[in-house]
Amino acid sequence: MKHLKKHIIFACIFLSTNLFAQRICDNTKTNITLSDGIVVDVYRARGSNLYYYVPKRLQISQKNGNPEYTFQEYRTSSGRAPQGAIFHCLVTWGLTKTQQNELEKCIKEKFGKTAILAGGISLEAIDNQIRFSNTPIGNILTTSLKSKGSLPTLSSSKIALSFRIKKSDVPTVKEALKQPHKFKSTTLNFQYRYKAYTCNSGYNPVIDNTITLIGKLKDWF
Repeated sequence: MKHLKKHIIFACIFLSTNLFAQRICDNTKTNITLSDGIVVDVYRARGSNLYYYVPKRLQISQKNGNPEYTFQEYRTSSGRAPQGAIFHCLVTWGLTKTQQNELEKCIKEKFGKTAILAGGISLEAIDNQIRFSNTPIGNILTTSLKSKGSLPTLSSSKIALSFRIKKSDVPTVKEALKQPHKFKSTTLNFQYRYKAYTCNSGYNPVIDNTITLIGKLKDWF
């Protein structure tokens, strides 16, 4: 029982510390562009040397350096041509380990050696909607989307998207996955809000910020 109480107390302290640490100062917003072109907004937490990030771009989740997706055609027992396809992918706004390491290095160079990258800002989904751009493939994905999870609100979380591609659209999507430049201007976006503080002396009102994270599909595959 004593050990259980200790674990509960530790968890409460950790959570309260994390929540306090994420009281980011709105006027400390700094824009950093990583070597791969990913743009990140960085904020300092009030009264500390902790820094939190939120990228402007959605990414497909990666495992061992490979994008996490599957594309599986299905056929009738006697048919050669595909009757359709199932397309699954995992999407996140979190940074890869390599990107985090680079961002941490940039933060230390910019703000001093004691600066610490504490992770991503906690976001709140505005409407949990999945929005693709109005392009040929974007329209295919919009009409083919059959299931989705909740928009990821933490940098370590992902959303699973599942599509059922009809027969006539299979060649278009299959070819784009092989030659990603064919996704052209097809994008996906999620809309979020997050809170920040003015961090002035005395009264510190909360500021509600909104941000649209955009994923460029030609960069994913």
